Amino acid sequence: SVDVTTPVETWTDVAGMKYSNSTITKFPDGLKFAPRTGDDCASMFSGCSNLIEVPLFDTSNATEFNRMFGNTKKLSTVPKFNMENATDITYMFFNCNIVTVPELNTPSLKIADYAFQYCSLLTSVGKMDFSNVTSALQIFQTDNKLTTLGGFTGLKVNFDLSNCPVLTKESILNVINEAADVTASPKNIYLGATNLAKLTDEEKAIATNKGWTLA
Repeated sequence: SVDVTTPVETWTDVAGMKYSNSTITKFPDGLKFAPRTGDDCASMFSGCSNLIEVPLFDTSNATEFNRMFGNTKKLSTVPKFNMENATDITYMFFNCNIVTVPELNTPSLKIADYAFQYCSLLTSVGKMDFSNVTSALQIFQTDNKLTTLGGFTGLKVNFDLSNCPVLTKESILNVINEAADVTASPKNIYLGATNLAKLTDEEKAIATNKGWTLA
């Protein structure tokens, strides 16, 4: 396990903050974080089954966020991290009990595969920038309590929401409205019958007029 009983103020990069599979629960009051220069948040807290909260720290230079919170069973939300240089969030919240995820700025993001897969308690994900995303496979697989989505700005890859039957109509429209025009290379948004039935023909046309097939 990792000893965090003594405040540490001398870390210079996020690579020095690897608590994977430790017994850490939260950071003690007064713990100060030095500015970060590293680019790797991968697996930072993965497997920390007792983790209940994380503070906001500087991730502005980080590019790798894959598996950052994978298999964290007591963490319900995270701060609004600066993810402007994030390129990979594969499995970022895989199989964890996260409930809400705030809006995250992700203009450089390329790979989002399985980012929220098996998050069975997840109810809300804020808006994210997907304008440079090239793959988002099974991003919400088995997330059947997900109700609220802010949308994915610039989305232009196949996207599956069929495992999320309780999405609000507004959330579905957020996804459609934020999606890019893919007329030149048509793509699919898989909503499933339950979600598809929530939309009027006019609302479906917003997507189809931009080259999307709703299924």
